Amino acid sequence: MFYLQKIISSFVELPGLLIGMLLLFTIVLLIKGRKKSFAFLLIFTIAFYFISTEACVRLFVTPYEYQFSETSYPQKINRDTTRIVVLSGGLVRGVQSQGREFDQIGQSSMMRLYKGFELYRENGAMMVLTGGNVYNEPGGSISKTMRDVLLTWGVPTDDVICEEQSKTTAENAEFTFQLIDDGVDTILLVTSAMHMKRALWTFEKVREQTGTAIEIIPCPGDYRTDSIPLNFRSFLPSSGSFDVFSVALHEWIGNLFYRLKM
Repeated sequence: MFYLQKIISSFVELPGLLIGMLLLFTIVLLIKGRKKSFAFLLIFTIAFYFISTEACVRLFVTPYEYQFSETSYPQKINRDTTRIVVLSGGLVRGVQSQGREFDQIGQSSMMRLYKGFELYRENGAMMVLTGGNVYNEPGGSISKTMRDVLLTWGVPTDDVICEEQSKTTAENAEFTFQLIDDGVDTILLVTSAMHMKRALWTFEKVREQTGTAIEIIPCPGDYRTDSIPLNFRSFLPSSGSFDVFSVALHEWIGNLFYRLKM
């Protein structure tokens, strides 16, 4: 009964509902003898179903996301020559709650920030938060909202630097290098695991352009995929799996674009 309930629920919610409708149209085309249209829609429906499952995410996305998971960094570092650079990842603006209006840190920004905070507790190095007001919307920069969260966690104001101009990953890197002191020799780069490959490549490219010899160590956080064996739910369509695949697709396209652009 439990498994039947899960199957039914997965097909009465998106994207399962849409997959079911596409499958119904596919059957109608078959009945009407429209073979070419039937074949095209069937392939599309199968592909759409597959990218909406955890099985697809495990097969194509998990290896990409976990490629930096084994990266290690020195347990004891010089806090004076190291910077923890945390890339912002979104903001919810204009939240109205308890009689006030404020900007709320986004989910990815929070997970990245917490990873940076963990590093800070371990080594005490100064933190650089990078991220501006991407679309020039009412309110402040993402980095300042992230800083406000850090202050509530007990991080002193003097240990946090905000970079508030950047709107892209490339600008994150460019403006961060402009803020870093000459004596800094190590960057602990913090961003979502899914975003790390593009971020690391971009920071290394900007490092090359600026002619510095700073070591950049990837410290991914905000993991989106499991690494446990597949099970029953792995083959049911879900909005969560579709969202993760969409994020991965965005990163794959972003990687290609950045390599062509930079």
